[in-house]
Amino acid sequence: MKKGLALCSALAVVFALGGGVSYAHKDATGIVKERMDLMSGIAKSMKSIAQMVKSGEVDAHAARAAGKRIAEHASEIASLFPEGSIEGDSEATPAIWENFEDFSKKASALQAAAQSLADTPVDSIDRQALAGELQNLGGACKSCHETYRQKKG
Repeated sequence: MKKGLALCSALAVVFALGGGVSYAHKDATGIVKERMDLMSGIAKSMKSIAQMVKSGEVDAHAARAAGKRIAEHASEIASLFPEGSIEGDSEATPAIWENFEDFSKKASALQAAAQSLADTPVDSIDRQALAGELQNLGGACKSCHETYRQKKG
């Protein structure tokens, strides 16, 4: 029962990540658009992992590749939030720059969680293992978004 609840929670986080993405990007420009595009890339990879878990059709190579993409994107997050880049359609909260060290640590936690999946041996990736990795990734996203993201639109 706990595993089922954890899986449902992880899937809910993943599907919530993509909500409103196209609206938010509509008028974004410059660094704000760059980071929104990066976050959309992360959400797309998360959704591909979630779909594997949901369907039970796990492609271990694709899961590892998604983990690698997320890790690469996560390594860029902090650099896409220079001081003062909150204008326009940004979903960033001022708390990012008030506590940039914590924000950067949360981005690093996402990178580490994603790298864990990318480094998992192919023969060790089954639905249950992937669900655990998804839960870790979703938790890393959620821990940052709770404090540092405001939904618009």
